[in-house]
Amino acid sequence: MNKTAKELIKINTAIKMRKTNINLTISKKTIAILNFLVDYNLIEFKINEFFINVTIKYSFNKPSFEKITYMGSKGCNLLSLKKSNAELNNKYALYIISTSKGLGCLNASSYNEVGGFVIFKINI
Repeated sequence: MNKTAKELIKINTAIKMRKTNINLTISKKTIAILNFLVDYNLIEFKINEFFINVTIKYSFNKPSFEKITYMGSKGCNLLSLKKSNAELNNKYALYIISTSKGLGCLNASSYNEVGGFVIFKINI
């Protein structure tokens, strides 16, 4: 398991413990994934000199998302356009994939006709 996966496990733990704030180690991949969560209005975050301060959003005392699941790294969970449209089209989950163009979410990658590897699933 890589460093980014470990950081996202910290977010899962914070959700289970009903925390609103958590500090994560700074990495480009973690920031990219957090930006997807911000785009979907699930969290807010600020980067300071030493760490990333993440604020998890809650609505009616429930977190804005249930959990983040690490799906594997390169070589696992190969995503083709047919599979993405048929099997992974789920309005209650956000899939983060690694493509030749960098990290992306499933909908944007399908729109840009790019395949890749599913690395994270975020249950909304």
